[in-house]
Amino acid sequence: MSAKKSVSLTDETMEICKGLSVEDEIIWSLAINTMSKYFQLFVNELTPHFTKQEWNGIYCALSGKKLSMLEKEINELVDNVMYACQHDLTFKNFIPNTQEAQALFEKLSLLSDAQKAIVLYKANTFLRATSSFDEAHLDESDEIEILKRYGLIS
Repeated sequence: MSAKKSVSLTDETMEICKGLSVEDEIIWSLAINTMSKYFQLFVNELTPHFTKQEWNGIYCALSGKKLSMLEKEINELVDNVMYACQHDLTFKNFIPNTQEAQALFEKLSLLSDAQKAIVLYKANTFLRATSSFDEAHLDESDEIEILKRYGLIS
């Protein structure tokens, strides 16, 4: 399904679109769709490995966060998870002990900025997808279906 939209592009986005065009004239929709395919390839190749419990802890820690300033969110990722570990009871349901939390902090700290951006993207995608569900009624099969639908798992 395609949708016709009117968008404003930053200078950086227009430069990337030029780089993805094979002709002198940029075909904007083709360039943007190609950029999306590149992005999905990067997500598939660079997604860090976390256990289901770790992903759920990350989702809890990032619930309610806005992805408005990517650089800021990347820099604050570990701190946000640390804060959730100390103050969020739902997070503690997924990551119940200090050793597991410390292991998660270390894993997150070792990620490249690109991998942190992917963690933020996956968390945002998951949280948007589940926001329409009543958490009390979201079972594992619902969660798996959402993850598959949004390409977060295969």
